[in-house]
Amino acid sequence: NQAAAVADRIALLDQGRVRATGTPEQVLEAEALTETYGIRIEVGTDPATGFVTTRPIGTHLSRVTTI
Repeated sequence: NQAAAVADRIALLDQGRVRATGTPEQVLEAEALTETYGIRIEVGTDPATGFVTTRPIGTHLSRVTTI
């Protein structure tokens, strides 16, 4: 959220490699963030500022255990 609020352009890194570059609106997409971080990410827009916002939902996929 901080990068989206202050940067004109950002980069999304996935295991040390650039996955996407561009404006926060272009880079901070739910599908790309979810795949990169292994946790469902919800993406929206702050109505007061117009900035992109992100929010993790659930548990990191590598931390899920089955019994």
